[in-house]
Amino acid sequence: MSQYMLTDAVLYTGFLVWFFLAGWYVKAAWLIFPVLLAVFISVTLTVICAALSHLVQRASEIQEEQELTI
Repeated sequence: MSQYMLTDAVLYTGFLVWFFLAGWYVKAAWLIFPVLLAVFISVTLTVICAALSHLVQRASEIQEEQELTI
């Protein structure tokens, strides 16, 4: 899941860079805030998904170690 969110963040960032390079920010300045918000949400969800994935993997490893002990 975190890979998908990271890809999403990269795509939104690429759109934002293209938006500025093409000079469209003069014509449609209202698009800047929604795109920045989408980038922020995507990056935040990427970090959250990566952290949860790590925690679940670690919990699985601990559970396997506990099953081996008597």
